[in-house]
Amino acid sequence: MGDVSGARILVLALPYWGHLSACLGLAGAMAARGAAVTFGFAFPPPRWVLDEISGHGHRSDWSLRHVRSALGSPARAEQWRAIVAAESELVRACRADVVVNDISTTAPAAARACGVPVASIQRCPLTWWREALGDVQLVPHPASWLPLPAPGVVHCRLDGARRLGMAPAPVEPCPVVAALNTADAEPSALRLVLDAFEGLDHEWVVCYAHPDAAAASPRIVAWADHDALLAGARVLVCHGGHGLIARAIRHGVPVVVVETEEAYPAVYGAALEAAGAGILVRRRDQTPRAVRAAALRAMDDRALRDGAARLRRSFEALPPVADALSRWLEERACA
Repeated sequence: MGDVSGARILVLALPYWGHLSACLGLAGAMAARGAAVTFGFAFPPPRWVLDEISGHGHRSDWSLRHVRSALGSPARAEQWRAIVAAESELVRACRADVVVNDISTTAPAAARACGVPVASIQRCPLTWWREALGDVQLVPHPASWLPLPAPGVVHCRLDGARRLGMAPAPVEPCPVVAALNTADAEPSALRLVLDAFEGLDHEWVVCYAHPDAAAASPRIVAWADHDALLAGARVLVCHGGHGLIARAIRHGVPVVVVETEEAYPAVYGAALEAAGAGILVRRRDQTPRAVRAAALRAMDDRALRDGAARLRRSFEALPPVADALSRWLEERACA
């Protein structure tokens, strides 16, 4: 099932590894079925992003229209129109049959202006998420964990790609793993976790991709193979990124989510608590003692481990995202 030979797919993704990894995983699966995949950006992305895309065998393109329009700090409405114009230019240039939208609120408008259908990867029902709705919503988790009320929802399994341009640090598996998102975490969040783990009688490691962080402690690594670490872990402490939580769940590891000012950690943490597979440490309760207690409970609580195992089975039962997208494309072609 799922012959999409000759289909032209344009991926409009955010230039951050978590989002790029998910899209590269989908792109690889679709390319294996005969599709041609291009990654598009409304502005020139960082060099490492282009290297990752080409290293995985895909091409990329970007438009200078947004750069020209952004000069002079325009108002939000002007900025939005400039990005839509840039993305529309990309859709037309690659003659896309479908646009895959990964949390770009402008992508649906750009694609529809060109008469091209949109498949959106949707992860979290936040206040702005409806702006990014496509004609189909590829939701990479089971409805039983986090329902996402929207038209055209298809629940599926989204496997991320490995990062090629950065060798993982050689880290021995530890029962306690923390992975902090430097895009969302304040420096105080790293200090909170270090103070919390200092008193543990278990081996632990913190993944924190900041060039100066590793000097603060030999237990901090800038980059590591998360799957290898989680395979030997008994608990993950993180700020709630969807991809990282999904990796932990696929290993049956309970998750402690440390809430930040961003909205999504609280949503994911509450969903994990409701599923009996994790603990949310809310901002008002964040002390080193509270984080340490949550990590110890997640390690030793049989109910949480059983909850993580149940959630793992529900994730594993989902169809691959390439199956979901291919089936949708076939149905559209036959309609």
